[in-house]
Amino acid sequence: MPEIGVSHLARLTTGPSVVASTSAGMYDRLDPDTVIPDHLSRAPSRAFWLRVVEELDDAGSRRADWWARTRAVVWQVATRTGADRVTSPRLGATWAVLAETSGVSRSTLADRLRWLQARGLLVVLTPGSTVRYRRGTASGLIDDGLGNLAAEYILTVPLEAFAALDDADIAELFPIEEAPPADDWRDVPWPAETLPVDLTRTPTSLSGVALSEESDASPGAGARRTPAIPRPQWSATATPGTKKEMLLACERLRAEDPMLRKLSALRLRSLLRRLFGAGATIRDVWHVLNHQPDGRAWTVSRDLYSVPGWVRWRVRAWLDNDGALKATLPSLRSAACAAAQLAEQKARRADFAARSAKSLGGPIPAQPRLSRAEALAPLTQSGSITSATNDYLAARATMEARLAERRTCA
Repeated sequence: MPEIGVSHLARLTTGPSVVASTSAGMYDRLDPDTVIPDHLSRAPSRAFWLRVVEELDDAGSRRADWWARTRAVVWQVATRTGADRVTSPRLGATWAVLAETSGVSRSTLADRLRWLQARGLLVVLTPGSTVRYRRGTASGLIDDGLGNLAAEYILTVPLEAFAALDDADIAELFPIEEAPPADDWRDVPWPAETLPVDLTRTPTSLSGVALSEESDASPGAGARRTPAIPRPQWSATATPGTKKEMLLACERLRAEDPMLRKLSALRLRSLLRRLFGAGATIRDVWHVLNHQPDGRAWTVSRDLYSVPGWVRWRVRAWLDNDGALKATLPSLRSAACAAAQLAEQKARRADFAARSAKSLGGPIPAQPRLSRAEALAPLTQSGSITSATNDYLAARATMEARLAERRTCA
C-alpha cells in the first residue's frame, strides 16, 4: 500500500466531523466516529463504497435475481446519504421508502441490510424505534414527543479495501491540499472574484457512478422519487447489431454470469464485438465460452485465468484471423435446420398438388372465398332456413309434450 500522510490517514480512519444534534432535548445523536469499529473506516465517497460492494467475493457466486435486488437496495441506500455518509430520513432513508423504491419487500430489505452489516459495509448509528417499544414510554402509554424514529446507517468499508489502491486512486480520494501561491486569488475584490478550475471541478468517480460529493442546502432533493436501477434486457435469441444493442446484450451477460460480472459492459462489448459481428446471440456466447468448436467442453477451469484473457482466448478459438467462424454457432445451426424444414414442407405441398391435378386430369382452379352472407344468400332467398327452423320448433314442442305426459302418468 502506498504511503499516506498523517493528515490523509486521519481522514481515512475518522472521516469528516459530524456535529451532534438533539431532538426535543431528549434524543442525542451519537458521533459516527465513536460508533465505527477499529477495523472499519467511513467510506470516503459513495462511488468508492459502491465499487467495494461490487467487488465482494461472495456476491459473484449469488444468483442473478438475488444480486439484482441487492444492487437496487444498495443504490437506494447510497443515494439517500448526506455528505457525512450517514443515511438521512428526510432524504427518504426509511424502510418504507427504501423497500418501495427498490421494488423489494420489507423482509428482503432487512436481509440485504443484515448482509451489508455482516461484511462491514454498514454500521447502525441509530436503531429504529417507535413510541410503543422505546425505553421509558411504558409500552407506549407515555408519549415522549419523538414519534417514530427511523434507523440511520453509516456507509463504511473495511480497511483492507484501501490496500488495493494505487497512487492514482489515493490521490483522487484524498487530494493533497497545496499552499496557495503568493498572488492569492482570494485578494481580488468581489465582482471580479473567480474560482480556479482545480477548486471547482467535480472529481471523476472511481466506479463510473456520477454522484456529486458536494451538495447544496438540500443535497437529497427529489431523492424519494429516485427509482431502482433500470435493468434493460436483451433477448437471448436475438443477434445485436448496433453498439447500443451489443451493450444491452453485455449487460444481460453480466447480470446472469458471475464471472463476466467482473468486467464492465464496455470492456465485455469490446471482447465480444467480432463474435457478435459473426451473428452470435447471448446463448451462442454462453456456448462459445463453455465449449470448443468441435463440441467438446473446455476441461480447464476458467478460474485459473484473468477474466479478459479467458474471454479473449475462448472467443479466438472460434474465429480465424479474418473474423470468420471456424464452426457453426448453435443459433445459426438451428436457423439452417428450420429453413430446411420449411423448404421440405413447401416441396411436399407442391408435390401433393401436382399429383392431385394429375389424377383429376388437370390443375384444380382455386375457388374464390365467399363471405358468410354470400354463402347463405341462396338459402335465405329460397326460405329453406325459415322452414328448417319451423320444423325444429315443432319437433321440440312434440317432444316436450310427451315428456310432460309421462310425468303425469308417473
